[in-house]
Formats: sequence, structure tokens, C-alpha cells
Amino acid sequence: MDKLFCDSISEYLELEKNTLKVLHGSKYIWEECFQTNLKSVYSQALGGKFSTLNLYLRFCSSAFGSKSHEVSLGGYFFCSSNRLTRATYSAEIFGAVNSDVSKKIVSRLHFDYSSRNEPNASQHPVFHIQMWGELPKYLEDSGVGYQFKDNSAMSCPRVPFAPMSLALFLDMIIKELGTDKLRRLLWSTEWQGLVKQHEEKILMPFFKRLQDCLSRGDHLSKFYYVDR
Repeated sequence: MDKLFCDSISEYLELEKNTLKVLHGSKYIWEECFQTNLKSVYSQALGGKFSTLNLYLRFCSSAFGSKSHEVSLGGYFFCSSNRLTRATYSAEIFGAVNSDVSKKIVSRLHFDYSSRNEPNASQHPVFHIQMWGELPKYLEDSGVGYQFKDNSAMSCPRVPFAPMSLALFLDMIIKELGTDKLRRLLWSTEWQGLVKQHEEKILMPFFKRLQDCLSRGDHLSKFYYVDR
């Protein structure tokens, strides 16, 4: 695993599997998400080797004022040779319901982990937050696209950020964009215990290493970027 991430790939996968378990057992997810592949993803995680994730949840949100918008939340990662190759957690906001762009993505935010072995990896932070960017496969397969055909200029810069996991991501985004029922998931003792575990296993080691970097007098680019 990357020096900025949790201690082992098996620990990371176990955290993600536990998150899927809580989501699968929540009635609020099933009541509010009109489109999701959670059932099949959870079954896949339970059976055989758990090395990939391609999860999406889609619901209608009234967090934008007078107009409702569909929101898609996704989690994707891929492991190869006991290494995490890529991890992305994204939120897509569609145009206002019943508008001409209701099926087009008008805003997108995602959190990335980019392997140091990726081409051009040295050009951006290993962990970063980014607007727009490439759409996840499940959206491309469904024929969904951006309102703006060329958003490459809007996809920069990639801003350094703390490591993310499925639970940390959903906890952050549902707080702001979720429905009242979805927010009830966040109030449950089980969910709060899960988030605390992710904070202890992922965020605390990250910020400890960040503090050590600053204490040594190292430049932050050496901490966040590849081979700097």
C-alpha cells in the first residue's frame, strides 16, 4: 500500500466490505435509492476474492433549493497483485428534474487515489479531489454524459486531499445532499461506529505522517506528490 494509506490492502478491503454490509442492511438505502447495484456488489464481496468494487447509488435530492436534482454516488476500486491500483469515490449531480438537462450531468466531484505506477503519475497528487474528470464505467454504459462536451479545462487542478474510503465519502456527501431518510442512516450507532473505525484506520495514520513530514521540515509536495 502507499505510504499515505492504511497499513495493508487486506485491512482496506475489510473496511470496504464492512461498509457494504451496513449499506445492504439499511432500509433507508433501499427506500430512497431508485437505482443501485448494491445487491449484486454485496453478493460479490461476500463470495470469492474481493478485489474490485463498482458500486453506485442514485436518488432524488431536494438539497438544491426549489428544484430537485437526481444525484449519483459511486465507489470504484481495483486491486491487482495484492496492490491497490486505483480508487475513486464520486458524486454526480444531474440537471433539475423535468428540465431539458435532467439526464445530463451538470456537476461532478470525485476523490481519487492514483497509483504511483500510473502513466504521468508525477503530475498530480497521489490522493486528490477533482471536479469533472472521466466518467465511471457504469454511467458511460448507461448512456449518461456531461452537459458540456469538453470539460477538460474544468478538470484541473487536482487538489491534494486526505485518503478516502466508501464510508468516509458517503458520510460527507449524504450529510449535505442526502434525503432526510438517507441522513437517518448516518445517525445510527452502527454507521457512526463504522465511520469512527475508518477515521482511525485511514485518517489518523495519514495526518500523523503529514505531521511528521512538517516536523522534519520537508516540503509538502514531497508528501503529496510522486517522486518529488
